[in-house]
Amino acid sequence: MIKPNPTFAKIVERSLNYWANQFKDLSELSLENFYIEQANVKDAIQIASSQQFTVFIARALLLALVPFIERRGHIPDWLILFKELSFTTKFSDPLLRIRLLIRLGELYRLMRKFKDGKDALAQAYLLAYKSEDPLSVAKIEQAIALILYRENHLLESKYYLVKSLVKLNSRNDHKSRRELASTHNILGLVFMKRGKNQSASKHFEEAIMIFEDLALYYNKALSIKNLGELY
Repeated sequence: MIKPNPTFAKIVERSLNYWANQFKDLSELSLENFYIEQANVKDAIQIASSQQFTVFIARALLLALVPFIERRGHIPDWLILFKELSFTTKFSDPLLRIRLLIRLGELYRLMRKFKDGKDALAQAYLLAYKSEDPLSVAKIEQAIALILYRENHLLESKYYLVKSLVKLNSRNDHKSRRELASTHNILGLVFMKRGKNQSASKHFEEAIMIFEDLALYYNKALSIKNLGELY
């Protein structure tokens, strides 16, 4: 990793802060700007990730951009960057690498590269257990379950989702409740695919209630859409 002079590091940091300020919310305008500017944003993150003084900010910005990447990004290019930052740089904070590996696994799922996704998540799983981080473990179990759902391995998917629920039900912080709602939503999808509409409805309604409580209206709308498909 390059150790630049402080002046150059400040220039790189200002560039990252500029892009972070451009994409603070998921408005239609922000999404459109991201679609147009994503090559420049990606180049800025790549430069910053090779510099000792700015690599942490680069990783943080990359993680913050995930909702934009999922909606309007050219996923193959971003997947390469996630892979580089997950495996080729040193980490003083293992939780940051866990978060990157989770997102890498999710991007592989979106690309339908399910084996690669499970491999990335397996590495995240091991690190999360070593770090004694139950929230990350629950998030990884949820991500694995989504891949299994896409592969039509519904009973295995349910197994991981139930494990995730057990961990999340004992926590009451905002992040845990958000993941709890997401897990209920995915369980609803699993039950719906198995033709168990009553159980599916119960989980969708639980997800909707929690998302409403957390003011996560986009997520709530997705769960309402899923619930509507039962009827």
